Amino acid sequence: MKNTKQLICSLIMLITLLALTGCGAAKPEAAASPAKPKEAPAQTSQTATGPKTTSKILIAYFSYSKDHNTKAVAEQIQKATGGKLVEIKTKTPYSDNYNQVVDQGKEEVNHHFKPELATKIADWETYDTVIVGSPIWWYHISPALASFLAQQNWQGKKVALFTTHGGYGPGQSDKDLQEYCSKATLLKSYSAPGKDASKSEPAVAGWLKEIGLVK
Repeated sequence: MKNTKQLICSLIMLITLLALTGCGAAKPEAAASPAKPKEAPAQTSQTATGPKTTSKILIAYFSYSKDHNTKAVAEQIQKATGGKLVEIKTKTPYSDNYNQVVDQGKEEVNHHFKPELATKIADWETYDTVIVGSPIWWYHISPALASFLAQQNWQGKKVALFTTHGGYGPGQSDKDLQEYCSKATLLKSYSAPGKDASKSEPAVAGWLKEIGLVK
């Protein structure tokens, strides 16, 4: 009996010891570090979708005639493209006497004369595309337009030429453009008889579409 009691006591002590050892021996877990928040995906700037905007366009023209045929075409181009319209003016205006200007123009063209201009383009660098216009004088662009072309920096520009003439066509005007704007990207030119200038809007629109300046 005594042995039985001793055995029971020993078992109780053993169970108690094991219970205490199991609870106390285990190392407490380290406090869990707060979970690192997931980074939001980087936002990239995106260009809004939609119709492409046209490049910034300058329309610079010289016009001389009682009907201002070149001016009429320039205004049609401005209406179609929304570009900035600038008239090229010489410091010394040409005479109102047409026959006198015909003779003067021949002399200036033959001697590659470039008159001083009153027109300056202060924001030249902001334009991507330049459309230039002139009447044809003795198979070439006018000296006034030649002056304008010679004084500009054409690097990185697109340029297109339009001309009006008295029935003999554009003459050497494309070669003139190549001479002065060799650093530019040259677009196809447009030319029309002066007598048709006021009604050339459909043809002008077709040309602008062909060279990619209007849709």
